[in-house]
Amino acid sequence: MRRQIATAICLLAALRMASACRSPHVEDLQTVEFRLPPDGLADGATDAPLMLVEFGSYTCPACRVLADSTLPGVEERFITSGLLRYAYVDLSPAAAEAVSALVECWSAQRGFLRARRDLYTLIAANPDSARTLIATPPGCGAASEPLRRRQAERAMARQLNVRGTPTMVVGRPTPEGKVVGWVIIGTIPRDSLLALIESAHRRIQPAPWIDVQRLFGIR
Repeated sequence: MRRQIATAICLLAALRMASACRSPHVEDLQTVEFRLPPDGLADGATDAPLMLVEFGSYTCPACRVLADSTLPGVEERFITSGLLRYAYVDLSPAAAEAVSALVECWSAQRGFLRARRDLYTLIAANPDSARTLIATPPGCGAASEPLRRRQAERAMARQLNVRGTPTMVVGRPTPEGKVVGWVIIGTIPRDSLLALIESAHRRIQPAPWIDVQRLFGIR
């Protein structure tokens, strides 16, 4: 009897783990609508039908995993094809403001996704050089306009009740300049994120128009 109870407990635990690890579906996710401040950090075509917004931080280990392991696949499959535009909302603490300023400058030269990957590569390969560079970043990222935009983005994140990083929103831009989408909290496997983007794309596609009269031979 004890063995049966133990087996049942193990099976229940396994089922719970499988449920927790299953890939999320857009139907299960919370939806939000918000307006991104203009001239933010972004990559991809401005007229892309899909948006992926990441609320991240340069001090967040999970955000680095997302940048190194997950987003390159998203970039290759969706961003370079013009299907998706990626935007980054910087929620780094004040102590990392110099890092934010440095990535802001590099992004103007090479795009945000590459700039962030280059920063992480430099930190891993030569921490001393990275510390020196971060301590004396170029002035462009610390200018008043980028700084005000980052402050506006952080205020927007508080209004959306973003409590941790990374938090992502997959959705679509509206003609009014807003983003409407589904919220993903934390990191998910690359293939799961790719599947979610595919699902979001299918959901925003208009239904195909069917000529009913021609279909049924009425005319």
